[in-house]
Amino acid sequence: MTPFRRAGGRAEDSVHNREEHSNSLQEQNTLLSSDQEESRLSAEEDEEHALEVSSWKNLPWWKRPSPHWIILVGAIRGVANFAAMAPAVALFTDLACHVHKPEYVINHAQHSASFLSADTLVKASTIGPIPQTSDGDKTVDGIVSVYLPDSLYTASLDLTQIDEEKCASDPVVQAAAAKILAVVSTTVGILSCLTTGWWGSMSDFYGRRIVLFVSALGVLMAILVQILTAWYVDILPGGYWFMLLGCVLDGLCGSLSTSVAMNQSYLADTTNSSTRSRYFSLSLGFLFVGEAIGPVLAGLLIRTTGTVLSAIYFVFILQGIFAMITLLILPESLTRARARGARRQWRKENMNKVHGGGTLDVRKGTSAFLSPLLVLLPERASDANPLERKGRDWSLLCIAIAYGLFESLIGTSAYKLQYAAAQFKWTPVTTSYFISINGVSRAIFLAVILPVIIKYLQPAPIQLSSTPDESLRGADLSASRGTRSHPSSAQVNATERPLLPSNTSAFDLKVARVSMGLEGLSFVGLAVAGTGTLFTLANMVDSLGTGIAPSLESLALAVYSHQRPQNKSEVGKLFGAFSVVRVLSFGICGPALFGFVYANTVAFFPQAFLIAALCATWLALFVLAFVRAPSESTGSRVLPEDGNEESQPVVVGSRE
Repeated sequence: MTPFRRAGGRAEDSVHNREEHSNSLQEQNTLLSSDQEESRLSAEEDEEHALEVSSWKNLPWWKRPSPHWIILVGAIRGVANFAAMAPAVALFTDLACHVHKPEYVINHAQHSASFLSADTLVKASTIGPIPQTSDGDKTVDGIVSVYLPDSLYTASLDLTQIDEEKCASDPVVQAAAAKILAVVSTTVGILSCLTTGWWGSMSDFYGRRIVLFVSALGVLMAILVQILTAWYVDILPGGYWFMLLGCVLDGLCGSLSTSVAMNQSYLADTTNSSTRSRYFSLSLGFLFVGEAIGPVLAGLLIRTTGTVLSAIYFVFILQGIFAMITLLILPESLTRARARGARRQWRKENMNKVHGGGTLDVRKGTSAFLSPLLVLLPERASDANPLERKGRDWSLLCIAIAYGLFESLIGTSAYKLQYAAAQFKWTPVTTSYFISINGVSRAIFLAVILPVIIKYLQPAPIQLSSTPDESLRGADLSASRGTRSHPSSAQVNATERPLLPSNTSAFDLKVARVSMGLEGLSFVGLAVAGTGTLFTLANMVDSLGTGIAPSLESLALAVYSHQRPQNKSEVGKLFGAFSVVRVLSFGICGPALFGFVYANTVAFFPQAFLIAALCATWLALFVLAFVRAPSESTGSRVLPEDGNEESQPVVVGSRE
């Protein structure tokens, strides 16, 4: 190669490098300008949002978004949801009895012959002379009862003509009813799990109210299909499986999971950080009020009318009232600025989406609801010895597994009602009262007993020592402030030392383990109970185990903050993962598993599903044994004398 060629090559390389550098600078400038534009738009949206929220004060009270609105309408829906539990189980049992054991229908001889009712009788003159029968059938005013095959039977099912005691104690009927419950619950759970995230995004674009109305509409359609099935089970395609149509519609509309998500979103829109927890607790309290009141009202209706359909009509009316209030009265909580920002963010995320990868897109779409679970994967232990190889901390994953096992136990609720009806001859009225007692006991424990336990048994905060020879002591800043008006510099320095919650995570872990143990004890009592009274008392012990959910959530937050101190502000990811775990366990796995066990063992060992639940509690306790609770908070802040937090956190390593 000649020197001229080498020089020309170097010149071309230099030009090429300059072009690449220029392109890189242009890309950086573009990204910088894009980030600046994004920051400007976000600041404008925040300002507009604040102005819209402040303008709510000028609106009349009936047009002003408020957390009290969603708590009120949520209480109405809570009453309806819990009022429907016992009647739904009774309806499924009656339908299964009508199909599989028609001999339990009162006046079965006439019913099975499919004689037409009075409104479908035929004029004798239209069919000619009627021969006399051996049992003495006679014509009355030219009208005669005419026998037709079962395929032409069009009379509606009269649930009052079914011997409920025989149906409830028959293993064939019980197995069929358990299969109906399992399939219905699993279908709704799967579809709502797939659609809740999408409906949540739609609520960010178009508002909470419309999505809440859609979820209510799905529930109304499901109840309407149940009523139609109860009326015309003999002529509908599929018989009682026609109810799956309502389940599909309910699941596609998001069902209960979407309603809960919208309630939380509405409360988040209308509260600030200082009042949010109080309103969330108030909303939960009204939910327990619904559990206490709803079943009682349903039981009174069933006792008065003699049919479970009256309670289902009542639930339909309540759900209709909820839907109308949501659509016509409930003020919208989503501001226009937040909706515009959500749509802009969605466009930004999908702007660079690669088209043509259809298979990949479908896979991503079908598994998107599982993506939040990635946050639960084990992380490298942050408190390991730096001289040793760091292992992985599986605590968060173990907590999530225990949480899922606990939520799956809720899937035994419907089968408890079936079991009690079969073993103790409970009527739908009795089962309604049983649900109400359970709601009252849970409310008392969560609202009174558990807070007292936490207040008096949770370790008090400790104060870090400033010198090696100064011991840790309980910090009571308010007392020191009240006794000295002019503290010395040493006292001020002592007051400004960081406060650490002393083993609060360990306390949460102990509460979770004790609560899970009480759950297991409850299922032992339920399995061996020989009377309805003992069964109810054992179920009240189960109410004492409801403290496991808040304890595990608090413990998970502490472990997450300890493992990922840089992501402490992204706790929404953690609770999003726990929401997916809840839906998978409570909506899908629990009802399917326990329903399968009960349906296949009810004939020879009906307590098997309770033993399966007991095994789930043992497994949860085994998993919790591997959880390591961080002894101290990784982000404790210094609290000076004036009570304001300083910006510089004091990071303290955990200790065994």
